[in-house]
Amino acid sequence: MYRAVVIDDEKWTLMGICRTFPWEQEGFDPPFATTDPSEGLERILALPPDAVFVDIRMPEMSGFDLLAKARENGVASEFVIISGLQDFEYTRAALQYAAFDYILKPLHEEEAHALLHKLRLHLDGQRSSVRLSAPLEEVHRRLLEQSANQTEKSEEDRFSQLVHYIEEHLDEPLLLRDISARFYLTPNYVSCLFRERLDTTYSEYLNALRIHKAQRLLRNTQRSVEDIAQFCGYADGRYFSRVFRKQTGISPMQYRKNGQP
Repeated sequence: MYRAVVIDDEKWTLMGICRTFPWEQEGFDPPFATTDPSEGLERILALPPDAVFVDIRMPEMSGFDLLAKARENGVASEFVIISGLQDFEYTRAALQYAAFDYILKPLHEEEAHALLHKLRLHLDGQRSSVRLSAPLEEVHRRLLEQSANQTEKSEEDRFSQLVHYIEEHLDEPLLLRDISARFYLTPNYVSCLFRERLDTTYSEYLNALRIHKAQRLLRNTQRSVEDIAQFCGYADGRYFSRVFRKQTGISPMQYRKNGQP
């Protein structure tokens, strides 16, 4: 059986998470659940579970901070980030700390079941690999050494800065060759890092961020579609509308009219 920890600062949300995932069906013991991230971190450090499900936005310690502290202390548990659409940028950052996956609130039963099944298959594969190769402690040691070596590479540090810069300057032209040169990296290297670390392409990542920003503006402001296009880095309003429809299935005006969450 696998062990899991679930952390969310809202009691009723925590209870909902625990009810939604089919723990026993996928070979998990009933999870240790807490609304206190500090207590959750203590539990994780004292007895590392196989998986941690954590809310990204909590007042005392964010899920991102908790994940970072766990990794700094050598915890190799698989992390699943639970977030809202407004936490998209935080979720991307968490994935850079080798989180296994993320799921959006409100949780839907089918998505939760599919994610837990995928996680269980991943854990099964890890156990098989450990039995065939080395003790679990040795596997953890090697993973930590690899992680330390990666963080020491200045190229990857610059890549992290590049990603942060993109998120802060979505209203500006962000051509791959220009943004790569700004951080002294080659476009091919940046493209490879996006595929390897974020499982996406540069253009897909940029468009996803811009469309999420556009969705927030459509929900929360009365700006015109043309203004929102400009504010999200699209010089051509018609092109923006085509990209928006491709990403969401509806036009910007339909999105605003329907009051999408």
